[in-house]
Amino acid sequence: MKLGETILVWSLFLFSSVFGHVALKRASGISEHFDYARVLGMWRDPWAVAAVISWTLSCLLWALLLTRYGVAEAAGHSSLRYVVMLLAAVLCLGETLTTRQIAGAVLITAGVWLTAKP
Repeated sequence: MKLGETILVWSLFLFSSVFGHVALKRASGISEHFDYARVLGMWRDPWAVAAVISWTLSCLLWALLLTRYGVAEAAGHSSLRYVVMLLAAVLCLGETLTTRQIAGAVLITAGVWLTAKP
């Protein structure tokens, strides 16, 4: 893959994976207890459907990435989705981050940078 193509595929993978999480959170809502009825009925919610479509795309992009990278290397890079997910939780869902979450994101980013091939 050329550099631009590599960046595009990784970006689309990260976006589709993170979007799926945000969409499913929108579909599932929040409750003081486990809401089994809501989860079982989510198949009708457009956000849940969008999550499934997004994760299907993410799966195909992951397979494409595995044609270029070994599992260990790709899995290391894909850890960045947790960092992006924290940002999406703040920007799209209005969640607040804890100091521990920020520290974890910094450590994940550093780990990916340290283990990336030159």
